[in-house]
Order: sequence, then C-alpha cells, then structure tokens
Amino acid sequence: MINFSQNTDEPANILLVDDRPQNLLALEESLSGLNANSIKASSGNEALKQLLWQDFAAILLDVQMPEMDGFETAKLIRERERTRHVPIIFLTAVYHSDDFVFKGYSLGAVDYLVKPISPKILRAKLVGFIKLFEARKRLEFQTAQLEISSHKWYQLSNSLEKELQKRNAELQQTLKFELTLKHITDKVRDSLDEAQIIQTAVQELAIGLDALCCNAAIYDRKKQTSTITYEYSVALPSYRGKVVEIQKFPEIYHQLQQKQSFQFCSLFPNPNRGRVAILCCPIYNGDAIGDLWVIDRQERALNPLEVRLVEQVASQCAIAIRQARLYQASQRQVEELEKLNRLKDDFLSTISHELRTPISSMQIAIQMLEIESVLSEKCQDCLAHTPSKAATYLKIIRQECERENKLISDILLLQHLEAGTHSLMPTEIGLQDWLLQVIEPFEMRVQQQRQVLNIEIARDLPKLAIDIFSWERLLTELLTNAHKYTPPGERITFSAQICEKSEEQDKVELEIKVINSGVEIAIDQQSRIFDKFYRIPNNDPWKYDGTGLGLALVKRLAEYLGGKIGVTSIANNTCFTLTLPVKQIIAKNPEFL
Repeated sequence: MINFSQNTDEPANILLVDDRPQNLLALEESLSGLNANSIKASSGNEALKQLLWQDFAAILLDVQMPEMDGFETAKLIRERERTRHVPIIFLTAVYHSDDFVFKGYSLGAVDYLVKPISPKILRAKLVGFIKLFEARKRLEFQTAQLEISSHKWYQLSNSLEKELQKRNAELQQTLKFELTLKHITDKVRDSLDEAQIIQTAVQELAIGLDALCCNAAIYDRKKQTSTITYEYSVALPSYRGKVVEIQKFPEIYHQLQQKQSFQFCSLFPNPNRGRVAILCCPIYNGDAIGDLWVIDRQERALNPLEVRLVEQVASQCAIAIRQARLYQASQRQVEELEKLNRLKDDFLSTISHELRTPISSMQIAIQMLEIESVLSEKCQDCLAHTPSKAATYLKIIRQECERENKLISDILLLQHLEAGTHSLMPTEIGLQDWLLQVIEPFEMRVQQQRQVLNIEIARDLPKLAIDIFSWERLLTELLTNAHKYTPPGERITFSAQICEKSEEQDKVELEIKVINSGVEIAIDQQSRIFDKFYRIPNNDPWKYDGTGLGLALVKRLAEYLGGKIGVTSIANNTCFTLTLPVKQIIAKNPEFL
C-alpha cells in the first residue's frame, strides 16, 4: 500500500540483494550517480522484510544466495500484491545459461544480467525504472487526492442536503406554526369571554404541537394561588380545577413571575402522569396573570420554534384576557351607571311624589277652611259645628307640614352623614332610664294596633355620654319600622344589653335588638332594605306611606357612630340587631371624656 501522504519529490528506493558485502558495496558504488536511495539486504528474508516497510523503484537481486536463492525470493515477491509489479533485475556470475535466464524471466524479471556488469548500462536501465516509479507514484498520489476531494465533496454535498432538508423542515414547521398562531389569534381576538379565550388557546396549542396535554392556569394575587381553569388532554388524567399554592413551589413560580419560560422533567414519576416532559410559559401582561403548560412524553423536548409558538400564544392570551377584563369592567361600570340612573329616576320620582303629597293635602285643607269660612258667614246656625271641622283641617295641615319637614330633614341628614359633616353633641345620660323614655311614646301606638310590646333592658347599663339626637333617631326608626309591619296580635320585643367581646375596654359594645313576629323578609330583599327609598312590595298591612329613608338613615347613622346594623328573618320572625362600640363612640368626640 502506498502512503499518499508522503512527499512525491523524495528520491526513489533501489533494493540491493546479495549475500556478499563486497558485492553490495560495488552495486552501491555503481548507483552513486542516480537520484535514488540504495537499500541493502544480505539475504532473501531480509529483502522481504524491507519490502514490507518501503516501496522500491527496482530490485537488483543476486541469483546465488544461501538458504533462499534469488529465484525463490522473486517468487515470494511476486506472490504479494503490494510487490507484484516491482521490476526485478537478476544478477549472476555463475548461472547464465539459457535455462536460468528463462527461469528468471518466467518469474517476472525485467532483465537478467551477468557479472561483471557495466555501471553505465546498469544505471541506464535503472533510470527508466525510476522514472516509471516516480510517474506511478505521482499518478497514485493524484488519484488519492481526487478520491479525497471526491469524498470531501460527497460529504459536503451530503451535509448540504441534510442542512437543506433541516431548513426546509424548519421552514415548513414555521409556516405551520404561523398559521396556528394566526388561527388562535383570530379566535381569541374576536372573543371577550376570558374562559373562551383560555379554552381556545389551550385546545389549539395542544393540537398544533401534537402534545399529550396542555393546560392554562390563572393566578389569584390575594390568595397566592394558581387555578387550572382549562385543560385539553389526549391520554393523561385531567387536572382541571386543581388549585396550587404558589408559595409551595418557588422553583417554578419564581421563574414564571420573572417572565421566564423553561422545560423540565420530574425526578420522580408523577402518580397520575408518570414521567413526562413539561414546558412552562408565563401569561404576562405587566404582571404574571397565569401560565401555559405543555406536557408530553419524557423523551420529547420542544425545539426553539415550538417554544417560541407557545410564548407567542401566551402573549396573545395575555392581550386578549386584558381586553376581556377591561370589557367586563366597563360592562360592570355601565351596569352600575344604569343602576345609579334608575336610582336617580326612582329618587326623583319618589321625592317628587313625597314632596307633592303633603302640599296637596295642605292645599285641600286650606280650601276646606276657606269654604267653612264662607259658610260660617252665611249661616250663623252652622257655627256650632264649624270649629270642629276647622280644627280637623288645621290638624291635617300640621301633620303634612311635619311630614314635609321630616322628609326634607331626612334627606339633609343623609347628605351630611355621607359627606361626614354631621356634628355630634355629647350628653351624659343614664342609659336605662333614657331608653324607657324613648320607648314610652310607642306603648300607646302598639296598644292601638293590638300589638304586644316586650321590653328587656339590662339593669347594669352604664351611664354614657352620647349624641341624644342620633341615638334617639336610630331607636325611633327601628321601633317605627317594627310597629308598621307587625300584624295585630303579634309581638314586638325591644332588648338592650352590654356585650364584652374581650377583656379590653375598647371592645365593649352595646347591643340593641328589635324583634317583631308575624312577618318575614325574603332573603333576596334583606340586602336591599337599607337602600334609600326602597320599600318591600306588598308587605305593609296598614298601607303606611313611608318615605323609604328610615332604614337607610339607621344604617348610615350606625356606621357614622362606628357601629353596625344587621337583619335576620326566619320562621316568621324578623330581628334587627344594632351594635355600637361604646368606647369608640366616646373616643370619637373628646367632649365625651
């Protein structure tokens, strides 16, 4: 085998084989003028060893040698593929008969020379073999170079083809993902329903990536939880509705909240999913509002194009969710404005009616008084009954004036309470005696309606410094409301006691309850009875013309004094519970101390 890396300009090698050293020196001297290296071997075996390691332009082989003569050596040389075509020139001083010459040529010799040999003739013969050897070496070298170049071109062509196939596959995948992204974007952009947006994104993304599962979660900042709101799964168990506490998995949610997408495989098999590969991508719109998870077989890792698609879908989801939330917020504002507008209309309608009704009554009473006055002048006999009718008409005028004044006062008081400008005038009282004084006017009214009034006031009520006007207004409105809606024969209970919530003095509260039987407020009405101008439909047995401001005033006054009012209604009993933190009321006005 020729070493193609060797330099082709190096001198050729000539192998000299003779068992006599003097003959080898003579041959070497004869070849001194050639551009060749003389390699000497003293036996056939040594010559064969030289042929194993080097290439030769020609071999000068002595015929007569001990152990292995020249003919045997030539035969072995011709049997080897590498040395089969090396020119052999036999040299002999004894075996020069035709039979030996023929035998030499039959073994592949190119010449058969008889000693003594002319150096000029020998060099002339070897020059041609050397040129042939060099030409063959150059040809083999060029052929090897061509083979190397051809192999390199093949490798380059194969590499380019593979790269082209890879780029083509990436291009096709990019086009596919762009279509998928456009499809998802069009769908989520046209929707203002947050649930529909998430469902569309998850389903289309799982199908587009051919993944086993895809889900989306939305964060609750206050509760610090993540809830899987929608999931599309081909073969894995569903986790939809699962709530995860964010603080328990900082290694995941810290990266998501830093706008980082990442892939991972669990160290231990999931009890439901087994070993899977997961891509987590944040849904980010200023702040992290949720995340997208793509779950697939453990051996599959999403490539950069697939990761980019998931990130783009997450970005579109964030935009669409923001739009949906803004739309929902605007809808709530519209509904609230519509509600306020209806309340305004109701207010204007109610206030118009309530203001006109007393005026109409007063106008009628005044007209009747005028008629009575004319009749009294014409008919002296009617003087006996005229004073009683006039008194009745004057009573009507007085009552309607009081009603008109109360309505206006209530509206002004509500306005002051809502603006925080209602002033408190603290007065020190004995609470038990004062409560009895407030209740006393209602005892006659209760008897007239054939109702039963129970009073349960604790004896250990302390002396307090309170705003009498505000407290009396609270209790009067509660008692009036109970009296108005309690049917005949039913019971009204008024109770008052001190409730200590803890050992601290500022936690002491006064609890007042007004309970009436025979009436029940529907659950859907309980949250509205404290609204301004709201009256429960068809629940007034006496058709009492109220303004709808009484309980609204109670709620605002209780809150203004630092307390609260609540209602429960069950089993044909309704209970209003008023609680006022005593120390808080005193502390609110330094004059109380």
